Amino acid sequence: MEDWVLHLSCGFGCCMLHPRSTGANPPDQAQTERDLHLGLQRCHLRCCG
Repeated sequence: MEDWVLHLSCGFGCCMLHPRSTGANPPDQAQTERDLHLGLQRCHLRCCG
């Protein structure tokens, strides 16, 4: 996963600055990590593409 570092450096901050709305109750940690992992590509395209 050599693109992981690229996604972290480019997209992770964007994801954290603009978190997806999850309603009153936050998702469990495992679901959050899965969502972040899958969402990094989209964040990367939005913020660095």
